[in-house]
This record gives sequence, structure tokens and C-alpha cells, in this order.
Amino acid sequence: MSAYFYQNRIFLPNDAADKAETLIGTLRDVLIEFDTAQMGNEEYKSDETGLWMQSYKRLREEVPPVLNELESEFKKLLGVIESDS
Repeated sequence: MSAYFYQNRIFLPNDAADKAETLIGTLRDVLIEFDTAQMGNEEYKSDETGLWMQSYKRLREEVPPVLNELESEFKKLLGVIESDS
């Protein structure tokens, strides 16, 4: 997803591109946190570090607002909703 975005970022307005980049960065960070919690384990084990819950909390709190902003931005571009200006 990020490779496609960076190759095509030039086609997006700056606000939408910045929001997409924020979303990609947040998702990357959350996945790294989650993966770190399982580092060195070939089988599932309980979350003794608390990183799973921390990652899940970030995912639930940080991603939806950015997705909503991006969705609104794209709807404005498509003319589905009126822009603020």
C-alpha cells in the first residue's frame, strides 16, 4: 500500500496526501508494535508485554479519525459533498 501511495502521491492534493501519509505511518507503527510483542515466538503466546493492547488501542483511536478525514477529502474532490470554501 505504501509503495503505491508514494509512487502516486503527486496526483493527490496536498491535504489528502498528508492525511494518507499519516494513516500509512500510523498503521506501520501499530504493526511494528504488534510484531514486536511476538518477536522470537513461532507460536501464539499471551501478551505479557502489553504491546498488543497498546497497538489495538492506537489502532482504534488514531486510525478512524484520519480515515474519516480522508473520506471527506475524497468526497469533496468527487463533488459528492461541498467543500468548506
